[in-house]
Amino acid sequence: MKHKGNHYEYNDERDRDLLKVFNEKFTSSITNTYILDIMKSVVCSPSSRFWVSEDRAAIVISNMMRDINCINGMIESKKRMYMEILSRTVKVIDENPGIALINAVRMVVTGEAPEFYITPESAIIIIHRIKKRCYEERKRKLRHLYL
Repeated sequence: MKHKGNHYEYNDERDRDLLKVFNEKFTSSITNTYILDIMKSVVCSPSSRFWVSEDRAAIVISNMMRDINCINGMIESKKRMYMEILSRTVKVIDENPGIALINAVRMVVTGEAPEFYITPESAIIIIHRIKKRCYEERKRKLRHLYL
């Protein structure tokens, strides 16, 4: 089981992908649109990949193939994500007999995902963190102008 506080190796990549979609949706939105409505649209947009490591996905998919109920304790978005990965992995295995599970999972996870599989509220927090980090970076670069 993954534990809170574990380092996520694709954090920056996911953040860039999420910010890109957010900027597209935000610039094309009506001016009176609430941020939560924009985020609902953002998280339902296709993503460049499934935002889970190949190793973690292979472990969960392997467990699911033995016992589908092993994901019962997960939040709904993660359950949907792993069900989609399982479905695609089974298809890859059927199309490529003899392929190792880790390789099938890797093919699926690095392929395009139908959504981000995060809540709109989580997306708001992530976007806020990205913007804060950018602001701090700009402030750090310009610090010498105000000394």
